[in-house]
Amino acid sequence: MKQEIFDKYASLVAKHFKISEEELFSDNKNYYVSDARHLFCHLCRGRHSRFTEIFAYMQNRGYSGVLSSVRYGNKTTIKKAKADPDYGRVIKNINRQIN
Repeated sequence: MKQEIFDKYASLVAKHFKISEEELFSDNKNYYVSDARHLFCHLCRGRHSRFTEIFAYMQNRGYSGVLSSVRYGNKTTIKKAKADPDYGRVIKNINRQIN
């Protein structure tokens, strides 16, 4: 996936959650911040990015977590979107702004 798409997703997710991009890629385990990170991983995965590619991008932006958290974030967001139609709309809305 192109760097510019990662950057757009980072910007849009941070804006939606009202956090900074630095906070998005920080080690902050606050539910609100980790939820934003999970959504970011899911959105990137939806563009057919490999988990390792997403993880490398996140590391370049300061993230020091582990690869399994990228997989977990994607999985968690899928479940949340199925259970909560509003969350699914957030995903669609962000994707619309990318395309």
